[in-house]
Amino acid sequence: MMRFIQGGVGRGGQNYTEDVRLIQLLLNDYIARSTSYLIAVDGIADLRTVQAIEDFQRSAGLPVTGVVDPAGPTLRFLVMGFITSLAGDLSNPQPAPQKGYPSEAHISDALVYLARARGA
Repeated sequence: MMRFIQGGVGRGGQNYTEDVRLIQLLLNDYIARSTSYLIAVDGIADLRTVQAIEDFQRSAGLPVTGVVDPAGPTLRFLVMGFITSLAGDLSNPQPAPQKGYPSEAHISDALVYLARARGA
């Protein structure tokens, strides 16, 4: 099984810095498509990160635990949402990104993490 993160992220998780950064990037991709605020991508699983995890879980109809587990449904939903969003962006490019939309650098960071998790 492919592992994108090494440990849980959020309330009660191991919160490894690189894991938290990836989850923050994926959450920001979701947030940019649904609300107006982004969270800091700093590798710290602070209250705003946990709240963003809970908001995502609630909107996706998942159990609201405040944690993203390595083999759990929250991570699968975040990754699939990111891939779907990226595919949509590539097939239907927008003239200009919306204010607050994750930058190309954030998207590149997320792709690097995903590629590393896959072993590429």
